[in-house]
Amino acid sequence: MMPTKALITTVVVASVVGLALLIERQAEAPGEVKSEQVFVSDLAGEPDKEVNVQLNTFPPASSVLWHIHPDAHEFD
Repeated sequence: MMPTKALITTVVVASVVGLALLIERQAEAPGEVKSEQVFVSDLAGEPDKEVNVQLNTFPPASSVLWHIHPDAHEFD
């Protein structure tokens, strides 16, 4: 069985890679962005921190403007 930390890392990386593939599309397109909470858990060994994985589904050919999350870490 996969250790919890490795599982969390795998889920986060897979989610970010999927989101990055969607973001690469640079043309604007009308439509609705759908957001789904996939996973939330306390981060092992780090009090007051959590892992939060979300799945955002964008319409075909849509893009996300460059942005940052100043109070969080992102994994690419």
